[in-house]
Amino acid sequence: MYDETGNLKNLIGLPIDISESRTREKLSKVELYSTIAAMAELRDEETSNHMRRVGIFSRILSKALGMPEKYTEDLELFAPMHDIGKVGVPDSLLLARRKLTPEEWTEMKRHTVLGHDIVKDKQDLTLVAAITLRHHERWDGTGYPDGVAGEEIPLSARITAVADVYDALRSVRPYKEPWTHDRAAAEILSQAGRQFDPRIVEVFRDSQDHFARVFEDLR
Repeated sequence: MYDETGNLKNLIGLPIDISESRTREKLSKVELYSTIAAMAELRDEETSNHMRRVGIFSRILSKALGMPEKYTEDLELFAPMHDIGKVGVPDSLLLARRKLTPEEWTEMKRHTVLGHDIVKDKQDLTLVAAITLRHHERWDGTGYPDGVAGEEIPLSARITAVADVYDALRSVRPYKEPWTHDRAAAEILSQAGRQFDPRIVEVFRDSQDHFARVFEDLR
């Protein structure tokens, strides 16, 4: 409110509850991100439950590590997008029922960079960018695409790596039969300090019964 000379005298404020609109916005984003993740899985003979399980497994590990609730929720939402770069990989490689040649394997590994390129400039998807690029890096530095090691690998990617490998081992693939929980868990534990962050493997060990239940419930 201004006086007759144009000077500001008072302000009038009206409270508006925007929680409902923010909830709708969040739900719309969740649906969008889930759709993006589904695009990749349609190319790769994986089920929607694979993506869902990877998200849940990542949430379990994140929570066990004591991460904030917001981070844990975001990781459950974004970890399933780890392989979105596979939309740029030929079907002849994705669906091959044989061992890939060295040249084909080099092409397959490009899905990490392709996925990162899709989301790297999206402000809301910085966590996805880290996951897509780094989820195949290894704790000992022998992974790809860049051979980074240890804590240079983003925590989100280190968590997703354990979740994804466990689920892949338990699942049918064109080139393998499904593993039992005990066999898959033993493989994860054996890779502490090599493929996986030892601290994450430790919380996996303590949470493995939860992993087994989730997998059975969401086959």
